[in-house]
Amino acid sequence: MDFSKEDRMLIHQIARSMGLKSRSYGKDHRKLIVSRKVNIWSLVRELTQLGGVTEKYELVKPTDEKYILSPTSMNI
Repeated sequence: MDFSKEDRMLIHQIARSMGLKSRSYGKDHRKLIVSRKVNIWSLVRELTQLGGVTEKYELVKPTDEKYILSPTSMNI
């Protein structure tokens, strides 16, 4: 379905008001994507509880020292 520029703008506004994220892309046939925002720390906590792997995600610990946080600073 093709939405007008005004329709897309309204959909973006409604998405933001509902705490969702949205984006449009494409030139001739614009596409509109609305999705929910993911809280990264909630995702990390959930993955940790599930053993670090799901069908969609895999939790991989960083190996570079500058990206490693102490467990107390992560509040997991």
